[in-house]
Amino acid sequence: MTVKEYLTQLVKMGGGLPLAAIAHNQIEEVKIGFNLDLAQVRLLAGVLKTNTSVKKLDLSDCGMSYKGCSSLSLALTSWLLKLANISIH
Repeated sequence: MTVKEYLTQLVKMGGGLPLAAIAHNQIEEVKIGFNLDLAQVRLLAGVLKTNTSVKKLDLSDCGMSYKGCSSLSLALTSWLLKLANISIH
C-alpha cells in the first residue's frame, strides 16, 4: 500500500475508527461497532503495533472475516507483549 493509499484509507475510515487517536496513544478504549473490511483491519493492525495507551479493544460487533482475524492476530500478539513488557529474542 502506498502512502497516498494509506492516507486515503485513513480519511475514509476517520468517521468510524479512531486511527489517529490510537496511533498517537490518546485513547484507552476502542469499540468497533461496524463491519471492517480487510484493508481496514490491516490499518487497525498497523496502528495497534506501536500503541501503548489502549487497554480495552472490543471487536465483538465488527463482523471480521477469517482473513481479517489472521491479519490482526500478529499485530495483537506484538501489542500484548509490548503492554506486558515482554520481549522475545
